[in-house]
Amino acid sequence: MHARHVLALAVALALAVGLAGCLDSPSSGPNAPPGNESFTVEMTGNSTHSVYVATHLYTERPESVTLEYANGTTREFELPTEQGLVQGSAPDGLRSVATPEDDGGVYFEGPPAFTASANEIAPMETVVFVVRVDGSDQVAAWGVANCDGHVDRVTLDATGRTVTVGGLACSN
Repeated sequence: MHARHVLALAVALALAVGLAGCLDSPSSGPNAPPGNESFTVEMTGNSTHSVYVATHLYTERPESVTLEYANGTTREFELPTEQGLVQGSAPDGLRSVATPEDDGGVYFEGPPAFTASANEIAPMETVVFVVRVDGSDQVAAWGVANCDGHVDRVTLDATGRTVTVGGLACSN
């Protein structure tokens, strides 16, 4: 009986630690190499909905992402290589954007009007972002930002359930 109590306590503690990590403030991903750069994602807007933003950072530009649809089909999408910010098409039925393994990231969920940063990272030249609204299994927005040097900031705007790209800042 005592062993069961210890096991139950260990499971409860593991769940609490796991949930604390999921609900904690945004942070750099586990793969983020050391450095002295920072990256910020800013969500502006007047939406009353909760917005989930995942930004995947890359030191070298990935070639493509995989778009996955509700009907089970997938499509490879070649990412642009030129400097700039491109918002991908998010038609009804787009359920996920599968990205290659990243070098770090910033993840955040909450109402619009937030800024989240990854600090002390190596220069990242590409960011792929994916946005969902109110826990939906539908992708509300996604896109890619490329800089010749380092992506400093990506700004997104949420109005209702619509999310659009607001801006990009780069440094060399």
